[in-house]
Amino acid sequence: MSRQSAAEFEEHLRGQVASLHRRQMELLNGRTQREAAVGTLEKLRSDVAALRQEQESLKQARDQLQTDLTRLREEQAAARDTSGQIRATSGAIASPAAREREADHVSIVTAQKALTKLGYGPLSVDGIMGPRTRQALENFQHDHELKVTSELDSPTLRQLTASNQTATLE
Repeated sequence: MSRQSAAEFEEHLRGQVASLHRRQMELLNGRTQREAAVGTLEKLRSDVAALRQEQESLKQARDQLQTDLTRLREEQAAARDTSGQIRATSGAIASPAAREREADHVSIVTAQKALTKLGYGPLSVDGIMGPRTRQALENFQHDHELKVTSELDSPTLRQLTASNQTATLE
């Protein structure tokens, strides 16, 4: 009888050892998973910090663009006022061609500033449709799936204005 109870006891102990071994393996697997999760969490924290810095940088860029846009609008209004005063003072009425040249100049200046802000330059903001401005327009048109003309046509000007406003709002 004692042999049988010793065999049963040994079998019982073997079962407990096996159970403890399984539990130990589960704990080790859990530890490995926890360590991996902590590593992932640290990476995510680092990514969040980088994204917060980028967000702050984008906010500053947006604020600068809004300031520049406001200044540009004021400059355009002042240019219109000045040209109107010059015409009124001289008593001469500007020809349609002169008004068109003035509008083209303002449009080109606006486009050069917007293209630069959107990363298509640095461009000289001089109101002259030079080769760098044409190349920037071509790249912008290509990127926005417009007809590539390297000219400041109406669809390009509309898309450029919309893109610049979107960038300013972000």
